[in-house]
Amino acid sequence: MENDYYDLDKWKTFVLRVLLEKNGSSLTDYVWNRLKHEFSLGENEQTEHNLYTESVLKCLEVEHGLIRTNKRGIQITTKGEEVAKMNNGLLSYLDSKYRHRLLQRINDYVVTSTGILSLMMTMFSFVNLFYNWIDKQYSFLPPLILGLFFVVFRLICKSK
Repeated sequence: MENDYYDLDKWKTFVLRVLLEKNGSSLTDYVWNRLKHEFSLGENEQTEHNLYTESVLKCLEVEHGLIRTNKRGIQITTKGEEVAKMNNGLLSYLDSKYRHRLLQRINDYVVTSTGILSLMMTMFSFVNLFYNWIDKQYSFLPPLILGLFFVVFRLICKSK
């Protein structure tokens, strides 16, 4: 348990699970006492309590929106309930957020590159109409294919 002594991510997951088992809300002191008991805290109580209030609760409330706090009580949000039910709790949630951001960035690059390619091919086909580099009946085939790819990628990216 000494390795987990100040593992704040485990503290955050534990806080969410305590709130979930207390039907979504609890007193701040009750959660603190359960946290002290679970992680064998208490040697440096003032510092640990500050970590709990200023780091754990603020992070769950402000950064992730998983809880709401007032003077004495804590209430879990719907998103917080979903995170508390995950296998690894907060770490699973953070990993899924990272993967989602990465996939979104890749999708943005794919959509942008296919859009640029379709614009370039369209410009080429219009120039080709005047200079007859390719037969007129086939000049719109490449931009049509790339335009369809662009539309399909846009639809796929918007649906996820």
